[in-house]
Amino acid sequence: MINFLKKIFCVAMTLVMVLTMCTFPASAAVVKLNKSTVNLPIGYKTTVKLSGTKTKAKWSVSDSDIIKVTASGNTADVTGKKSGTAYVYAKVGKKSYKCKIVVRKAFIQPSKTSLSISKGGSGTVTLDVKGSHSLSYSNSDKSVASVSFGKWNGNKIKLTIKGKKAGTAQIKFFAKGYEGSTAKTITVKVNKSGGTAYYEEITSSKKDPAEMTAEVVTIVNKERKAAGASSLSSDAELNRAAAIRAKELAQLFSHTRPDGRDCFTIFDDCSIRVGAAGENIAYGAPSAVSVMELWMNSPGHKSNILSSYFTKIGVGLYIDGNGTCYWVQLFGA
Repeated sequence: MINFLKKIFCVAMTLVMVLTMCTFPASAAVVKLNKSTVNLPIGYKTTVKLSGTKTKAKWSVSDSDIIKVTASGNTADVTGKKSGTAYVYAKVGKKSYKCKIVVRKAFIQPSKTSLSISKGGSGTVTLDVKGSHSLSYSNSDKSVASVSFGKWNGNKIKLTIKGKKAGTAQIKFFAKGYEGSTAKTITVKVNKSGGTAYYEEITSSKKDPAEMTAEVVTIVNKERKAAGASSLSSDAELNRAAAIRAKELAQLFSHTRPDGRDCFTIFDDCSIRVGAAGENIAYGAPSAVSVMELWMNSPGHKSNILSSYFTKIGVGLYIDGNGTCYWVQLFGA
Protein backbone atom coordinates (compact mmCIF):
# COMPACT_ATOMS: atom_id res chain seq x y z
CA MET A 1 0.00 0.00 0.00
CA ILE A 2 2.83 2.31 0.89
CA ASN A 3 4.57 1.57 -2.44
CA PHE A 4 1.31 2.29 -4.28
CA LEU A 5 0.98 5.68 -2.57
CA LYS A 6 4.60 6.47 -3.41
CA LYS A 7 3.91 5.76 -7.07
CA ILE A 8 0.87 8.06 -7.05
CA PHE A 9 2.93 10.79 -5.33
CA CYS A 10 5.71 10.46 -7.93
CA VAL A 11 3.25 10.69 -10.82
CA ALA A 12 1.65 13.77 -9.22
CA MET A 13 5.04 15.43 -8.71
CA THR A 14 6.03 14.68 -12.30
CA LEU A 15 2.78 16.28 -13.54
CA VAL A 16 3.42 19.37 -11.43
CA MET A 17 6.94 19.66 -12.83
CA VAL A 18 5.69 19.31 -16.42
CA LEU A 19 3.07 22.01 -15.88
CA THR A 20 5.64 24.25 -14.24
CA MET A 21 8.00 23.87 -17.17
CA CYS A 22 5.28 24.59 -19.81
CA THR A 23 5.14 28.16 -21.12
CA PHE A 24 2.23 29.64 -23.00
CA PRO A 25 2.95 32.24 -25.69
CA ALA A 26 1.42 35.67 -25.18
CA SER A 27 0.31 37.75 -28.15
CA ALA A 28 2.60 40.72 -28.71
CA ALA A 29 1.53 43.95 -30.42
CA VAL A 30 3.06 44.48 -33.85
CA VAL A 31 4.88 47.79 -34.15
CA LYS A 32 4.25 49.37 -37.55
CA LEU A 33 3.45 52.54 -39.45
CA ASN A 34 -0.08 53.01 -40.79
CA LYS A 35 1.31 53.82 -44.27
CA SER A 36 4.21 52.48 -46.31
CA THR A 37 3.93 54.69 -49.42
CA VAL A 38 2.07 57.95 -49.94
CA ASN A 39 1.48 59.99 -53.12
CA LEU A 40 1.39 63.55 -51.78
CA PRO A 41 0.64 66.67 -53.86
CA ILE A 42 2.64 69.82 -53.16
CA GLY A 43 1.01 71.82 -50.36
CA TYR A 44 -1.06 68.84 -49.17
CA LYS A 45 -0.68 67.04 -45.84
CA THR A 46 -0.86 63.42 -44.74
CA THR A 47 -0.61 61.88 -41.27
CA VAL A 48 1.75 59.00 -40.49
CA LYS A 49 1.21 57.08 -37.25
CA LEU A 50 3.29 54.48 -35.42
CA SER A 51 1.19 51.90 -33.55
CA GLY A 52 1.93 48.89 -31.35
CA THR A 53 4.19 50.64 -28.85
CA LYS A 54 3.88 53.15 -26.01
CA THR A 55 7.49 54.19 -26.40
CA LYS A 56 7.81 57.66 -27.90
CA ALA A 57 9.24 57.52 -31.41
CA LYS A 58 12.04 59.70 -32.70
CA TRP A 59 11.08 61.09 -36.11
CA SER A 60 13.43 62.10 -38.94
CA VAL A 61 13.27 62.78 -42.68
CA SER A 62 15.63 61.94 -45.53
CA ASP A 63 15.13 65.24 -47.40
CA SER A 64 13.62 68.26 -45.66
CA ASP A 65 13.54 70.19 -48.95
CA ILE A 66 10.92 67.80 -50.32
CA ILE A 67 8.74 67.29 -47.23
CA LYS A 68 8.15 68.96 -43.90
CA VAL A 69 7.51 66.77 -40.84
CA THR A 70 5.78 67.99 -37.68
CA ALA A 71 5.79 65.24 -35.04
CA SER A 72 3.98 64.81 -31.75
CA GLY A 73 4.51 61.56 -29.87
CA ASN A 74 3.93 58.69 -32.28
CA THR A 75 2.12 60.81 -34.87
CA ALA A 76 3.71 62.91 -37.61
CA ASP A 77 2.07 65.33 -40.05
CA VAL A 78 3.89 65.34 -43.39
CA THR A 79 3.49 68.20 -45.89
CA GLY A 80 4.70 68.15 -49.51
CA LYS A 81 7.04 71.02 -50.38
CA LYS A 82 8.47 70.26 -53.82
CA SER A 83 8.56 67.44 -56.36
CA GLY A 84 10.69 64.47 -55.42
CA THR A 85 10.83 61.38 -53.23
CA ALA A 86 11.71 61.36 -49.53
CA TYR A 87 11.41 59.00 -46.56
CA VAL A 88 9.95 59.59 -43.12
CA TYR A 89 11.55 57.54 -40.34
CA ALA A 90 10.17 56.63 -36.91
CA LYS A 91 12.80 55.16 -34.59
CA VAL A 92 12.00 53.24 -31.41
CA GLY A 93 15.06 51.91 -29.62
CA LYS A 94 17.30 50.35 -32.24
CA LYS A 95 14.43 49.62 -34.63
CA SER A 96 13.53 52.06 -37.42
CA TYR A 97 10.34 52.18 -39.50
CA LYS A 98 10.02 54.11 -42.75
CA CYS A 99 7.33 55.51 -45.07
CA LYS A 100 8.08 56.52 -48.67
CA ILE A 101 6.61 59.90 -49.68
CA VAL A 102 6.33 60.73 -53.40
CA VAL A 103 5.63 64.43 -53.93
CA ARG A 104 4.23 65.86 -57.16
CA LYS A 105 2.32 68.97 -58.14
CA ALA A 106 -0.62 66.69 -58.94
CA PHE A 107 -1.45 63.02 -59.42
CA ILE A 108 -3.65 62.49 -62.48
CA GLN A 109 -5.54 59.24 -63.05
CA PRO A 110 -7.55 58.96 -66.31
CA SER A 111 -10.58 56.64 -66.45
CA LYS A 112 -9.02 55.10 -69.58
CA THR A 113 -5.70 55.40 -71.38
CA SER A 114 -6.99 54.61 -74.87
CA LEU A 115 -10.05 55.72 -76.78
CA SER A 116 -11.47 54.56 -80.12
CA ILE A 117 -14.03 56.80 -81.81
CA SER A 118 -15.31 57.38 -85.30
CA LYS A 119 -14.78 60.43 -87.47
CA GLY A 120 -17.42 62.93 -86.42
CA GLY A 121 -18.04 60.99 -83.21
CA SER A 122 -16.95 61.72 -79.68
CA GLY A 123 -15.99 60.00 -76.47
CA THR A 124 -15.47 61.03 -72.87
CA VAL A 125 -12.64 60.49 -70.41
CA THR A 126 -12.76 61.42 -66.73
CA LEU A 127 -9.62 62.64 -64.98
CA ASP A 128 -9.34 62.02 -61.25
CA VAL A 129 -6.90 64.64 -60.01
CA LYS A 130 -5.29 64.74 -56.59
CA GLY A 131 -3.54 68.08 -56.19
CA SER A 132 -3.47 71.09 -58.50
CA HIS A 133 -6.56 71.63 -60.65
CA SER A 134 -4.61 73.91 -62.98
CA LEU A 135 -4.27 71.54 -65.91
CA SER A 136 -2.93 71.79 -69.42
CA TYR A 137 -2.51 69.34 -72.30
CA SER A 138 -0.58 68.70 -75.48
CA ASN A 139 -1.97 67.05 -78.62
CA SER A 140 0.33 65.24 -81.04
CA ASP A 141 -2.10 65.78 -83.94
CA LYS A 142 -4.84 68.37 -83.57
CA SER A 143 -6.15 67.53 -87.03
CA VAL A 144 -7.16 64.03 -85.77
CA ALA A 145 -8.92 64.89 -82.50
CA SER A 146 -9.91 67.86 -80.37
CA VAL A 147 -10.38 68.16 -76.60
CA SER A 148 -12.82 70.19 -74.51
CA PHE A 149 -12.94 70.36 -70.71
CA GLY A 150 -16.12 70.08 -68.66
CA LYS A 151 -16.66 71.45 -65.16
CA TRP A 152 -14.95 70.20 -62.03
CA ASN A 153 -16.93 67.89 -59.77
CA GLY A 154 -14.80 67.63 -56.65
CA ASN A 155 -11.49 66.16 -57.81
CA LYS A 156 -12.89 64.91 -61.12
CA ILE A 157 -13.30 66.55 -64.49
CA LYS A 158 -14.85 65.09 -67.63
CA LEU A 159 -13.22 65.63 -71.02
CA THR A 160 -14.95 65.33 -74.38
CA ILE A 161 -12.72 64.16 -77.23
CA LYS A 162 -14.05 64.53 -80.77
CA GLY A 163 -12.83 62.68 -83.85
CA LYS A 164 -11.96 64.98 -86.75
CA LYS A 165 -10.25 62.67 -89.24
CA ALA A 166 -8.96 59.11 -89.35
CA GLY A 167 -5.68 58.65 -87.55
CA THR A 168 -4.09 58.42 -84.11
CA ALA A 169 -3.28 61.19 -81.66
CA GLN A 170 -1.46 61.14 -78.33
CA ILE A 171 -3.06 63.57 -75.89
CA LYS A 172 -1.04 64.31 -72.77
CA PHE A 173 -2.58 65.91 -69.67
CA PHE A 174 -0.50 67.48 -66.90
CA ALA A 175 -0.38 70.10 -64.16
CA LYS A 176 0.73 73.43 -65.61
CA GLY A 177 4.47 73.86 -65.28
CA TYR A 178 4.98 70.24 -64.21
CA GLU A 179 4.63 68.25 -67.44
CA GLY A 180 7.65 66.05 -66.75
CA SER A 181 6.46 64.76 -63.37
CA THR A 182 2.66 64.70 -63.68
CA ALA A 183 1.77 63.85 -67.31
CA LYS A 184 -0.65 61.08 -68.26
CA THR A 185 -1.18 60.15 -71.91
CA ILE A 186 -4.37 59.01 -73.63
CA THR A 187 -4.09 57.38 -77.06
CA VAL A 188 -6.98 58.39 -79.33
CA LYS A 189 -7.72 56.37 -82.45
CA VAL A 190 -10.18 57.86 -84.92
CA ASN A 191 -11.71 55.44 -87.42
CA LYS A 192 -13.06 56.30 -90.85
CA SER A 193 -16.79 56.91 -91.04
CA GLY A 194 -18.99 55.62 -93.82
CA GLY A 195 -18.94 52.06 -95.12
CA THR A 196 -20.30 49.85 -97.86
CA ALA A 197 -23.04 50.84 -100.27
CA TYR A 198 -25.88 49.29 -98.34
CA TYR A 199 -24.75 51.28 -95.26
CA GLU A 200 -25.22 54.45 -97.27
CA GLU A 201 -28.75 53.38 -98.19
CA ILE A 202 -29.75 53.35 -94.54
CA THR A 203 -27.41 56.06 -93.20
CA SER A 204 -28.58 56.97 -89.74
CA SER A 205 -30.09 60.41 -89.50
CA LYS A 206 -32.41 59.06 -86.83
CA LYS A 207 -32.11 60.32 -83.25
CA ASP A 208 -34.62 58.03 -81.57
CA PRO A 209 -32.72 55.27 -79.67
CA ALA A 210 -35.31 52.63 -80.61
CA GLU A 211 -34.87 53.39 -84.31
CA MET A 212 -31.07 53.47 -83.94
CA THR A 213 -30.93 50.06 -82.23
CA ALA A 214 -33.32 48.60 -84.83
CA GLU A 215 -30.97 49.87 -87.52
CA VAL A 216 -28.09 48.01 -85.87
CA VAL A 217 -30.06 44.77 -86.17
CA THR A 218 -30.71 45.51 -89.84
CA ILE A 219 -27.00 46.02 -90.50
CA VAL A 220 -26.11 42.89 -88.50
CA ASN A 221 -28.38 40.77 -90.69
CA LYS A 222 -27.00 42.38 -93.86
CA GLU A 223 -23.51 41.36 -92.73
CA ARG A 224 -24.65 37.85 -91.82
CA LYS A 225 -26.35 37.39 -95.18
CA ALA A 226 -23.17 38.47 -96.98
CA ALA A 227 -21.24 35.91 -94.91
CA GLY A 228 -23.74 33.13 -95.63
CA ALA A 229 -25.17 33.02 -92.10
CA SER A 230 -28.88 33.00 -91.19
CA SER A 231 -30.54 36.15 -89.86
CA LEU A 232 -30.91 36.86 -86.14
CA SER A 233 -34.31 37.66 -84.70
CA SER A 234 -34.66 40.74 -82.51
CA ASP A 235 -35.61 39.54 -79.02
CA ALA A 236 -37.58 41.76 -76.63
CA GLU A 237 -36.02 40.27 -73.48
CA LEU A 238 -32.50 40.60 -74.86
CA ASN A 239 -33.29 44.19 -75.86
CA ARG A 240 -34.35 44.91 -72.27
CA ALA A 241 -31.19 43.34 -70.87
CA ALA A 242 -29.01 45.18 -73.40
CA ALA A 243 -30.61 48.50 -72.40
CA ILE A 244 -29.64 47.85 -68.77
CA ARG A 245 -26.07 46.99 -69.76
CA ALA A 246 -25.80 50.09 -71.98
CA LYS A 247 -26.65 52.32 -69.03
CA GLU A 248 -24.12 50.46 -66.88
CA LEU A 249 -21.38 51.22 -69.44
CA ALA A 250 -21.70 54.91 -68.62
CA GLN A 251 -20.55 54.00 -65.09
CA LEU A 252 -17.94 51.40 -66.07
CA PHE A 253 -16.98 50.69 -69.66
CA SER A 254 -16.14 47.02 -69.28
CA HIS A 255 -17.49 43.51 -69.67
CA THR A 256 -17.42 43.54 -65.87
CA ARG A 257 -20.53 45.15 -64.40
CA PRO A 258 -20.32 48.09 -61.94
CA ASP A 259 -21.08 45.71 -59.03
CA GLY A 260 -18.08 43.51 -59.95
CA ARG A 261 -20.00 40.64 -61.59
CA ASP A 262 -19.35 39.53 -65.16
CA CYS A 263 -21.57 40.76 -67.99
CA PHE A 264 -23.41 37.47 -68.46
CA THR A 265 -25.09 37.76 -65.04
CA ILE A 266 -27.53 40.11 -66.80
CA PHE A 267 -29.15 37.00 -68.31
CA ASP A 268 -29.91 35.64 -64.83
CA ASP A 269 -31.06 39.05 -63.58
CA CYS A 270 -33.57 39.25 -66.44
CA SER A 271 -34.56 35.56 -66.19
CA ILE A 272 -33.30 34.84 -69.70
CA ARG A 273 -32.31 31.26 -70.52
CA VAL A 274 -29.84 30.78 -73.37
CA GLY A 275 -27.71 27.93 -74.62
CA ALA A 276 -25.01 30.28 -75.89
CA ALA A 277 -24.36 33.93 -75.11
CA GLY A 278 -22.19 36.81 -76.31
CA GLU A 279 -21.75 40.53 -75.69
CA ASN A 280 -20.32 43.36 -77.79
CA ILE A 281 -19.85 46.85 -76.32
CA ALA A 282 -18.80 50.21 -77.72
CA TYR A 283 -19.10 53.90 -76.96
CA GLY A 284 -18.58 57.21 -78.72
CA ALA A 285 -20.02 56.13 -82.07
CA PRO A 286 -22.91 58.50 -82.85
CA SER A 287 -24.87 56.22 -85.21
CA ALA A 288 -25.70 52.63 -86.01
CA VAL A 289 -23.51 52.88 -89.09
CA SER A 290 -20.43 54.06 -87.20
CA VAL A 291 -20.78 51.61 -84.31
CA MET A 292 -21.21 48.68 -86.70
CA GLU A 293 -18.10 49.76 -88.56
CA LEU A 294 -16.15 49.73 -85.30
CA TRP A 295 -17.39 46.24 -84.44
CA MET A 296 -16.86 44.81 -87.92
CA ASN A 297 -13.27 46.10 -87.91
CA SER A 298 -12.57 44.20 -84.67
CA PRO A 299 -12.06 40.41 -85.09
CA GLY A 300 -13.58 39.49 -81.74
CA HIS A 301 -16.69 41.63 -82.17
CA LYS A 302 -17.09 40.54 -85.78
CA SER A 303 -16.94 36.90 -84.68
CA ASN A 304 -19.94 37.41 -82.38
CA ILE A 305 -21.90 39.21 -85.09
CA LEU A 306 -21.37 36.45 -87.66
CA SER A 307 -21.40 33.43 -85.31
CA SER A 308 -23.58 30.51 -86.36
CA TYR A 309 -24.15 29.65 -82.69
CA PHE A 310 -26.52 32.58 -82.16
CA THR A 311 -30.13 32.83 -83.28
CA LYS A 312 -31.33 36.04 -81.60
CA ILE A 313 -30.03 39.47 -80.68
CA GLY A 314 -30.80 42.38 -78.38
CA VAL A 315 -29.36 45.87 -78.82
CA GLY A 316 -29.17 48.57 -76.15
CA LEU A 317 -28.28 52.25 -76.49
CA TYR A 318 -27.80 54.77 -73.68
CA ILE A 319 -27.05 58.45 -74.45
CA ASP A 320 -25.62 60.41 -71.52
CA GLY A 321 -26.02 64.11 -70.76
CA ASN A 322 -23.04 64.98 -72.97
CA GLY A 323 -24.56 63.15 -75.95
CA THR A 324 -22.11 60.22 -75.75
CA CYS A 325 -23.61 56.97 -77.03
CA TYR A 326 -23.02 53.69 -75.17
CA TRP A 327 -23.89 50.61 -77.23
CA VAL A 328 -24.45 46.96 -76.32
CA GLN A 329 -25.24 43.88 -78.40
CA LEU A 330 -26.36 40.76 -76.54
CA PHE A 331 -26.51 37.48 -78.44
CA GLY A 332 -28.33 34.31 -77.49
CA ALA A 333 -29.47 30.95 -78.77
